Amino acid sequence: MKSLFGRTFAAAIVTGSLILAASPARATTETEVQDVRGEVRDSLSGAPLPGVEVRLDDQVVVTDALGQFTVRRGPPPHRFILKAKGQSQVVRSVSEVESLSTVILLLDPPLKREERVEVFDVQKDDPAPASIPIRPEQVLQVAGAVDNIFRALQTLPGVAATDEFGSRLAVRGGTPDQNLTLMDGVEIHNPYRLFGLTSAFNPETVEKFELSAGAFSARYGDRLSSILLVENRDGLKDRGFQGSTTLSITDGNLLFEGPWRNRDKGSWIVSARRTYYDLIADRIVGEDLPGFQDVQFRGNYEASPSTRLTLFGTRSRESGDATFTGDGSDSGSFANAATNDVYGVKARTFFGARLSSTLALAYYDFGQTLKVDAQFEDGSRRSNARVNTTQINVAFDQTIATRDFSLRNDWSYALSPANLLEAGFEAHRLRTGATYNISGERNLSEANPSSNRGGAALPDRYDEQLPSNRWGVWVQDRMTMGKRLSSEAGLRLSRSSITGNVEVEPRLSLLFRGGDTWRWRAAYGSHSQSPGIEKLLQSDYFLDLSTLGLRNERSRHATLTFEKDFTSTSLKGEAYYKNFSDLIVGALETDAELAARLARYDFPASLRSSIPAEKLITTRPANGASGRSWGFELVATRPQKNGDQFLSGWASYGYGKATKDAYGRSLPFEYDRRHSLSIVSQLNASEKVQIGITFRASSGFARTAPLGVRVVPTEDTLDADKDGNTSELVPERDSQGLPVYTADYGSVGNLLNARYPRFVRLDMRVNWRPRGLKSRWLFYLEFINVTNRENVGRYEATLRPNAASDRPRIEETPTAALPFLPTFGVRFRF
Repeated sequence: MKSLFGRTFAAAIVTGSLILAASPARATTETEVQDVRGEVRDSLSGAPLPGVEVRLDDQVVVTDALGQFTVRRGPPPHRFILKAKGQSQVVRSVSEVESLSTVILLLDPPLKREERVEVFDVQKDDPAPASIPIRPEQVLQVAGAVDNIFRALQTLPGVAATDEFGSRLAVRGGTPDQNLTLMDGVEIHNPYRLFGLTSAFNPETVEKFELSAGAFSARYGDRLSSILLVENRDGLKDRGFQGSTTLSITDGNLLFEGPWRNRDKGSWIVSARRTYYDLIADRIVGEDLPGFQDVQFRGNYEASPSTRLTLFGTRSRESGDATFTGDGSDSGSFANAATNDVYGVKARTFFGARLSSTLALAYYDFGQTLKVDAQFEDGSRRSNARVNTTQINVAFDQTIATRDFSLRNDWSYALSPANLLEAGFEAHRLRTGATYNISGERNLSEANPSSNRGGAALPDRYDEQLPSNRWGVWVQDRMTMGKRLSSEAGLRLSRSSITGNVEVEPRLSLLFRGGDTWRWRAAYGSHSQSPGIEKLLQSDYFLDLSTLGLRNERSRHATLTFEKDFTSTSLKGEAYYKNFSDLIVGALETDAELAARLARYDFPASLRSSIPAEKLITTRPANGASGRSWGFELVATRPQKNGDQFLSGWASYGYGKATKDAYGRSLPFEYDRRHSLSIVSQLNASEKVQIGITFRASSGFARTAPLGVRVVPTEDTLDADKDGNTSELVPERDSQGLPVYTADYGSVGNLLNARYPRFVRLDMRVNWRPRGLKSRWLFYLEFINVTNRENVGRYEATLRPNAASDRPRIEETPTAALPFLPTFGVRFRF
């Protein structure tokens, strides 16, 4: 199946590259860059307060019928002065980070003698562990991100892309299945489109992204490494019905939004995306190339002054059905169909000044069917003949399904102005299943036989339905102790029916404010992750989860963070340590399994050195590994504070080391990476032209290097040696009777013994607005890998004839990296 991606999926990969290079773009309007949005609510009833005067510097605005206001952003901190009729004015300073999301201001009614203002969801005053908020505008501006949040996250320290074509992430040395993605509080088990080539999230409809890379809040669980929170925005209602459309080289995007007929009751937003290169290809070559289409909607309704209802959902479809013909007898067919839907309803209710609740009910449905049947010459298998006549057949079909019925309820109660108690629960009813049918040959070039890329240990047929239930309850207390010290202490209990373990997970974080401009944070968290087919969607390896007796995987996190604000920039440094235990890996063969496998080989004495005589990794899961990850990260940020600012962006550096103990030895995690450097800049060259530049450099991941070549075994189904045994393994031979060889990656003692070379890439994006920030049109050019550097995503083992030996020599060919790739797009607002 390695060759499947190298040849059979050749057209799909090229198509994917185009998708990456030409995703929809969204103009950053003057309002988005410079405005702060907020709401003023009654502290007792939670009702919006219209007619409240809001003053910021020399600006004075009045809240609308929904208590909402918008003011132009000035230099931080933002000092708001609120004045309601019959009340004294109230003053509150809001930091730059607070103003990135909607600011909620609670105002006591006139009968109170002392008016006060509370700001919720504050980043700098929040004692929770440090997280990284990212605005959708930043996703749309980062050169090389091509409007994909996961590619923008790759520029942050401690976050790495597992490959250049996909969107999967490895956080601080962990694996992709250890990351949790939540959209509006709903777990999204597959947050990608087209095998990870693009994101499921449309930046046009998102309010904010926030990544927590360690020791995260007790409100979230069942993952070991990170949490990505995605909050979609409400539809705009200030100008009535409005919208935008985007057309790029491969796909289009339509967005409509506006208020309900009764403007005071809320708003709605609907967006639709679709690839269209597949429609063109179907007319030209008669092939249905892989493509996707999705529709996303969200509507909020003010049911009462204290209750807001939100209905949201996404419907996505992917499809592809094509045949390919290459040189000689190379040919193949590819068919794919996928659904990725989520529907939910959420109710947020205020019960007076102190108590509030958010209740969310959701249904998630992911299903994918993939069928491949291809025959081609494989450079990783050949005899030592001058001409390679070896053909292999890759034929398999798979079906994966995940359905998740979930219920989540969050409560918060203000014990005092300095003490907030939060509690809640979540419950999941999961119905998952997987079916594999592999009738073709295996990928012997995968060092770990349990690899999802066609590893030799994958079963010929697998059909497993795995229903399960999972729940979690939590409580946490946020307390401010004077002007300098705050804390967040939490406890989470969780259970999965697959393991039956009840996990007790304490969490604690502290915030010390040394002044208005610098802070220290310290955090500790205990975390667990249950096994499940829904996690295998993100994993590199296939494991037979029909095996019972597994325990939950566990990790403990500790972080220490320093933050310093300067006049125009901010600096953050964070040191981290993670300890992993009970990690689930493919178990080694038992003594009986090893003896049974070796008994099947019928090799002549001259070729017996090619028989793998040591225990191999199987797809039988076991809690057989532990590990640790530690390092430090530095980030310098220069936010864009006004439209005239020439330079904004961030620069980050990270050093990390991640090792695990497995199979009787200590070895690096697959995505262990020592050094990473990212520089992301946005230059306002003029009112009409903005230039984005992204530079990334990092050391290489760990990999397994081949030791040499070995003979390919094949089942003697025709009983060529006439011994009556048709299940024995004999040397595969070409049409001349010569033995066929492949790369030899050795035993588990050779796993992850080498490194890929360093990665370096420079990307650029140029935006042009014909009439400046007020322009309805945006045209952009984006250049991926400007210098056309030949990075290495993977090495493919290629065998060449060797006249000086009786067996071929091995070469490693770099693949799976993006070349120089230009693209363009246009956006129009109406």
